[in-house]
Amino acid sequence: MEKISQNKHLYQSRVVIILEEFEGFFKHDIYENISYQIPVSTHNPLADLILALDRELKGISEIYILAKTEKFSNTFQEQFQKLLIKHIQVAYHVLGKDIENNKIIILVQLVNLLAPQNVIILGRNLDLAKQIRTLSSNINTINIMNYTDIQANMRDMRDIETVINEQNLVVHTIKSLEIFPIGTIRKESVLVQGELPTYEKVVPIERNVLLEELNLKEDAILILMASNYLEYFMNDDFLKMCDKLIENNPKIYFVLVTDFIFEISQNKEHFKFIDNIDRATEVLPACNLFLSVATGWELTIAQFAIMADVPVIYIQSELLSSKELGTLQDVIMKPRVETVLLSELICANKGIAIDRIEELISNQQFYEEIMDKLRTTKYMIYKDKWSILLDILMGTRELEWTITTLRAKIYYNFIIQPNKSSLNEVLSFYNPKTDREEIINDVKKYLDGFPDLQSVILSARFNQDKNGRYLAEITKLLIEPNFTILNTYYIYYQVGIYSFCNACSGADYKIGYLVYKNLFERFLNTIDQTKYKPIVGNTGIVVVTCMHLLNRKTHAPTKQTLDYCYNIQKYLNKKVIIVVTDEPSYAEAGNIYTYNLINYEQPGTDKYLVMVEDEKFLVYQPILVDYCEQTMRDVVDFIYDWNPELVFNVGNRSLISDACKIFTKSISYQCGNGFGVTCSNVTVVPREPRPEEDAEQIEFFESNGQKVIYSPMTARLPISDKEFTREEYGIAEDAFVMCAVGGRLATEVTDEFTKIIEKILSKDKRLLFVFIGNFISYEDWVAKSEILTKQTKYVGFISEGMVNFYKICNLYVNPFRGGGGISAVEALYQGVPVVALSGGDAGVMAGKNFYVENKEDYIGLVEKYFTDPDFMQRQSNLAKLRAQKTFDTKSAMKKLLEDVDRVLG
Repeated sequence: MEKISQNKHLYQSRVVIILEEFEGFFKHDIYENISYQIPVSTHNPLADLILALDRELKGISEIYILAKTEKFSNTFQEQFQKLLIKHIQVAYHVLGKDIENNKIIILVQLVNLLAPQNVIILGRNLDLAKQIRTLSSNINTINIMNYTDIQANMRDMRDIETVINEQNLVVHTIKSLEIFPIGTIRKESVLVQGELPTYEKVVPIERNVLLEELNLKEDAILILMASNYLEYFMNDDFLKMCDKLIENNPKIYFVLVTDFIFEISQNKEHFKFIDNIDRATEVLPACNLFLSVATGWELTIAQFAIMADVPVIYIQSELLSSKELGTLQDVIMKPRVETVLLSELICANKGIAIDRIEELISNQQFYEEIMDKLRTTKYMIYKDKWSILLDILMGTRELEWTITTLRAKIYYNFIIQPNKSSLNEVLSFYNPKTDREEIINDVKKYLDGFPDLQSVILSARFNQDKNGRYLAEITKLLIEPNFTILNTYYIYYQVGIYSFCNACSGADYKIGYLVYKNLFERFLNTIDQTKYKPIVGNTGIVVVTCMHLLNRKTHAPTKQTLDYCYNIQKYLNKKVIIVVTDEPSYAEAGNIYTYNLINYEQPGTDKYLVMVEDEKFLVYQPILVDYCEQTMRDVVDFIYDWNPELVFNVGNRSLISDACKIFTKSISYQCGNGFGVTCSNVTVVPREPRPEEDAEQIEFFESNGQKVIYSPMTARLPISDKEFTREEYGIAEDAFVMCAVGGRLATEVTDEFTKIIEKILSKDKRLLFVFIGNFISYEDWVAKSEILTKQTKYVGFISEGMVNFYKICNLYVNPFRGGGGISAVEALYQGVPVVALSGGDAGVMAGKNFYVENKEDYIGLVEKYFTDPDFMQRQSNLAKLRAQKTFDTKSAMKKLLEDVDRVLG
């Protein structure tokens, strides 16, 4: 990546982006018909760059894009019309092929005409950058060679502002924007915002007191290390460096401040533990040196050290490996401590670190030179804009130093400047062993009055720990109107997605219901209810609502929705109108660490036709670009204008569908196995009744004015002539093939489920586990053990004829998840038995003959299938019988509508 140093700032208003290599920076699959409201990096890196400029730097008002190719020019226009740009004006010009010979001259002329302060060139043409800079000494340029440059620098945690400031580059692609999906925390979406906190100050310990506490002599040389990750950093190689220093100077002692004590085998007496990380800033001024261990908050404690006149030794190579970090590998990154440290003390390796430490100890002149520079560095920290975070520490221009705990400081950092760097400071403060309740209590204490920031920390921590306690706390934040209606709706939806995708429970269903009920009432209060007249009698119109319609072949909720529509219209003499509500909208997304972005298939118009076999349906879907609360009210009006006798929502909750109970019957059909959270007249539970298990929930819903109806979950049998053979997939004829199917296998095949797979496969070498769908991390996963490498196979998505693929399988094995219902029943249709837990969709669809109540019985049931041929045959026959019942959607819909009339009149 070529950077030209002109030292200009990106605060100035006009930027030109030259798309010199079109295809490398504007990826678009011409066969893909799904449009993203927020383009993700795998589809549109250039859009990521523009969004980052728009979100991060409010000083920019105009961006001009010059592209040299006409290829995909229509796509170019369509995609940029969809960008959720808030602050800047974006214009673009696609240059024709005829300019190829004079490309540089024409581009330079265009730049001269636009007169920008900053030019970003996406491509390898360095001559173009040089010629542009000849136009004016005030034009700053940067070349980004390829998208790999962006990705590589992104891992260094630098920010976009430094692109034009000529330091380093990172474009905030979806990897870093996933914290706040549209680029930054949306403060306008937050209705509650507290005052900046003032935390209790800490009095530094006197050196003689510390020496007495540690039982050391006055001439001891104290080297401080402070982190809850010390046990990971201080491996054998690192300890050899420590031993070498101690051998050369026995007066050296390492003061280790951490909440987690660990064993050190050699020179134990030279390692003094202080088992409280909050004491790090207290003991720091009493130490001789601070040795950096490169944690996410290292810059913060390095600044503390500088203000305390303590030299900081930083070893650049001290980074944790992904193996050591496990699930936390994304949050411990190379810190930006170089920005405040002295170059003389930045060490490329441990050998240099030994030399620098010994020189500081033995060479008085070198030590005094370092201390003189430190005094200058103090003022650099103070003047730097990042150092606004230190205002709580320094009350006067004379830099009188006061301190607080490191824990309080990193939370304060996050309040002042909430971005991925400060988020990582908070996350990396805690060890993987840290008690969840400690983290939750800290979030409540240090972020009191900042519900948006609490939600971000808790959701990011959930991404690491996958424990429902964090989801429960986020849900509680939504009870009160801390956020706007759309923002609350979005966060609530994401919490549900996290819970579903990770097969973990969040808040108690009563809390979840209270949140949604409060949200629904807030939305209902924005509607003029007086303009609606009650719809009575049978009008012959049924409106079916759903969040989105996606791929009919692979997306189970879409298949279910269209199946229900078909049978209601075809056999029950009703006209069905489909309304895709696009709920919840990204219009006010944010305030939660998001890694499950919603796919909305957005057609070019808000009304279109869909054919399901021989039946035609009108579909209405609001345009996403201008989605807001008024859009939702407009959709309610659209539904009312059709005069429906019933509004039938498929997919749990919908504010729009539930609001229709103002004027007609409204029911909500959960695309899952349990009770949905809804405020409609009727909540439909898609399974057989379980009287004892369901009694409490039925009483609760009925006490809130809702009726409960049971209706079996059904599916439409996909018909295909496509056939599969084991030979084409390299599967032995005598192999016993178990399959797992899903679009989120990377998250659903957990460590726990992996151990189950390994135990099963170890029973017999003829066992083979086949994964079908989306398992993007399969290559890394399969490398975990030899048995996974030898006895598993990943075949990707099978978009055509999937129902027939089961013919080459022996058993359908469902991971410990909530979904899998449709694929399970398709397997049953082919006589392939299912193994699932009772609580998920697969267990509900398959029925009691094919599920187990607990994980302990899971392996035993699988083993019985491949060791007992008679049992296998009996179960195969039962599978086919069960499938026939499950495919009878006609009868199920007929009974459901009769039950609705019965309970609602």
